[in-house]
Amino acid sequence: MIVAIALYAIGNGPIQGFAITLGLGLLTSLFTGVFASRIIINYLWGRDTSHEVKL
Repeated sequence: MIVAIALYAIGNGPIQGFAITLGLGLLTSLFTGVFASRIIINYLWGRDTSHEVKL
């Protein structure tokens, strides 16, 4: 992300477009990786019910 910001600040034209594409790609990969792995883990090991109040 640091490189994407630097490219956008320094570059012009196509370089700025590449920087935006790079940044969006990084953010979507991070978002997908976190949520997809969480879904898989919850499916394999069951839902985390430790936060429920038990009487």
